Amino acid sequence: MKNESIVWWIVMILVVILAFYLLMAIFGLIYKILVVIVLVLVILWLLKQVKKK
Repeated sequence: MKNESIVWWIVMILVVILAFYLLMAIFGLIYKILVVIVLVLVILWLLKQVKKK
Protein backbone atom coordinates (compact mmCIF):
# COMPACT_ATOMS: atom_id res chain seq x y z
CA MET A 1 0.00 0.00 0.00
CA LYS A 2 2.82 2.42 0.87
CA ASN A 3 4.62 1.58 -2.36
CA GLU A 4 1.49 2.42 -4.37
CA SER A 5 1.21 5.84 -2.70
CA ILE A 6 4.90 6.57 -3.43
CA VAL A 7 4.38 5.62 -7.11
CA TRP A 8 1.26 7.86 -7.19
CA TRP A 9 3.26 10.83 -5.82
CA ILE A 10 6.04 10.24 -8.37
CA VAL A 11 3.46 10.14 -11.21
CA MET A 12 1.79 13.33 -9.93
CA ILE A 13 5.17 15.15 -9.73
CA LEU A 14 6.09 14.01 -13.26
CA VAL A 15 2.71 15.19 -14.60
CA VAL A 16 3.17 18.61 -12.94
CA ILE A 17 6.71 18.94 -14.35
CA LEU A 18 5.49 17.93 -17.83
CA ALA A 19 2.58 20.39 -17.69
CA PHE A 20 4.92 23.19 -16.56
CA TYR A 21 7.40 22.32 -19.35
CA LEU A 22 4.61 22.37 -21.96
CA LEU A 23 3.36 25.74 -20.67
CA MET A 24 6.89 27.17 -20.88
CA ALA A 25 7.25 25.82 -24.43
CA ILE A 26 3.90 27.35 -25.45
CA PHE A 27 4.81 30.71 -23.88
CA GLY A 28 8.20 30.53 -25.63
CA LEU A 29 6.47 30.05 -29.00
CA ILE A 30 4.02 32.90 -28.31
CA TYR A 31 6.96 35.14 -27.30
CA LYS A 32 8.86 34.32 -30.51
CA ILE A 33 5.76 34.97 -32.65
CA LEU A 34 5.16 38.31 -30.90
CA VAL A 35 8.81 39.33 -31.43
CA VAL A 36 8.55 38.46 -35.16
CA ILE A 37 5.28 40.44 -35.49
CA VAL A 38 6.83 43.47 -33.76
CA LEU A 39 9.93 43.30 -35.99
CA VAL A 40 7.76 43.09 -39.14
CA LEU A 41 5.64 46.08 -37.99
CA VAL A 42 8.77 48.12 -37.24
CA ILE A 43 10.28 47.28 -40.65
CA LEU A 44 7.02 48.21 -42.41
CA TRP A 45 6.86 51.49 -40.45
CA LEU A 46 10.49 52.30 -41.35
CA LEU A 47 9.75 51.58 -45.04
CA LYS A 48 6.76 53.96 -44.91
CA GLN A 49 8.96 56.66 -43.31
CA VAL A 50 11.57 56.20 -46.04
CA LYS A 51 8.89 56.39 -48.78
CA LYS A 52 7.51 59.64 -47.28
CA LYS A 53 10.94 61.25 -47.51
